[in-house]
Amino acid sequence: MPHQAHRWLCLWATLLLLTTLPKTCEADDSDVRGTFLSEYPAARTKLQNAYSRVRVVGNYTRATDTGKFLWKKSFEILRDGPLFRIELTALESTRETWPVGSTQAVGGSAEKYFEIEKKLGEERYSINWFGAKDGFEGRMRTDCSPVLVAYSFGPVPLDEMLAGKTAKLSSVRPVNLNGVEVVEVTTESKQVDGTNADERYLFQRGSWALIDASATYKDLSGRVRLTGRKAVSYDGNDPPIVKTVDEWYELPTDRAGEKRGRRAFEVTTVQFGPIPADRFSLASFGLEEPALPTTGRRVFWTLVMSAGLLLTMGVWFAAAARRRRKIR
Repeated sequence: MPHQAHRWLCLWATLLLLTTLPKTCEADDSDVRGTFLSEYPAARTKLQNAYSRVRVVGNYTRATDTGKFLWKKSFEILRDGPLFRIELTALESTRETWPVGSTQAVGGSAEKYFEIEKKLGEERYSINWFGAKDGFEGRMRTDCSPVLVAYSFGPVPLDEMLAGKTAKLSSVRPVNLNGVEVVEVTTESKQVDGTNADERYLFQRGSWALIDASATYKDLSGRVRLTGRKAVSYDGNDPPIVKTVDEWYELPTDRAGEKRGRRAFEVTTVQFGPIPADRFSLASFGLEEPALPTTGRRVFWTLVMSAGLLLTMGVWFAAAARRRRKIR
């Protein structure tokens, strides 16, 4: 797919340009720091409220860290507060597990999370998972980046990390990005797993929407465990409407086999407003909710264990009956 290789080469060349931003101020700017600390929490809350009820449609492309094309899918993301849903349909694919025309949908709630899929030619979705989901918020953050990235790079917004003392503000200063003054914020933070992170954010002034963020995660010995980056572009300003999200994660070279970290979202439609609750259910796909938490593997082993239990009970009752006959 030479056209795909050319597209990815252009994308990463563009992102490389963003890493060499000419700075208008090398030292921390106390006035800009004060403005950021006073304005950002309310602005972040406003963005979060706007993107807490939204429908986003577009295309999603995935590649390896070396730029090898994996797939391109259309997506529809729905969010209403804690409820999420994303539906993906393969448009181009190099993966046998994701043939062109196949569709997958995941979402719901933490208590009623579902994963369903339908391959090309199939009439109905099959249920791969239904039930409570540990790490639901993290899964949705990975899959639904365009509805979250405007106000937060990670699972916790920056102002909450600063207030909770899990992050320390290193610097705040104005920088120039393609002729436009933006605000650069750098922090140091400690993660729940004990690793440390050096983080850099670029924000629009006024809306304080996130336009670029990068982080380097290190273990206690100082060894780099992971680097990550997101770059966002917008249309409009009240609220800023996400247009593109480019993100990638890189692992150390000794873990190169695990790399699959480049993603690009191209957004074509953003609609703000409440989403009906039934859109986040299996019923919206013409499916009934199973009575018990369901996965293909879980159902199989549940049946095996149930059969084993019934067999054990049968043997026990038969033995008990023989003992009663002997007593008589």
